[in-house]
Amino acid sequence: MSEADKIKIALFKRIFKEIKQNYIAVPELSLFSAVADMVVVNGDIHIYEIKSKVDSLSRLKAQLSRYKSCADKVTVVADEKFIPQLLDHPDMENIGIISVNNRIHFKIIKEATVSEMNGKDYMAYWTATEIKESLRGFKGHTKMTSEQAKEKFISTLNNEEMKKITIYKIKEKYGYEFLERKRLIKNKEYEKALESRFLNMKFKQITPLKMLPAYLFKDFE
Repeated sequence: MSEADKIKIALFKRIFKEIKQNYIAVPELSLFSAVADMVVVNGDIHIYEIKSKVDSLSRLKAQLSRYKSCADKVTVVADEKFIPQLLDHPDMENIGIISVNNRIHFKIIKEATVSEMNGKDYMAYWTATEIKESLRGFKGHTKMTSEQAKEKFISTLNNEEMKKITIYKIKEKYGYEFLERKRLIKNKEYEKALESRFLNMKFKQITPLKMLPAYLFKDFE
């Protein structure tokens, strides 16, 4: 395994140990023009960006800009040689830093702090098809264009609702995949566990807004 993959497995194990329930961790998640190394979803959305010793920080500014717009928290997990640069980096406000040594041991340098997200920013986690499926039951939803469906979706939800629904959707979509990764890592089948997506595993269908659990959400008109 590459050093970056070793770090990713160690990060998975750390997450398994530290977060006890109601969470999932999704590797290699596409967010428009960027691919997040790890997205951990609990009550918040937390993105982890990995920088192994063979990486550089040349793309970090652009990556942080993208991630900060679609996560409540962002943490850079980096080889210890990068720590001085990260501490002086002008774009690291609110960003967490975890140092990794040669033995793949972690040390928290700085905790990530929560940044406020705009409701529209959560669209990074939705495809056009998923948005239209979520509107099933709304008048005229089958005739909506992708842009019309997106506008209807955004106008229907306030920021808090958008966050809740996006977290629910990510857990719903990737929940089975996460359990399989956890099983593979427990069995030390690391290469299989790090596949970006399990092609033989069907994603669970998106639950429409009007069919979401009543204890979570209002009745949508």
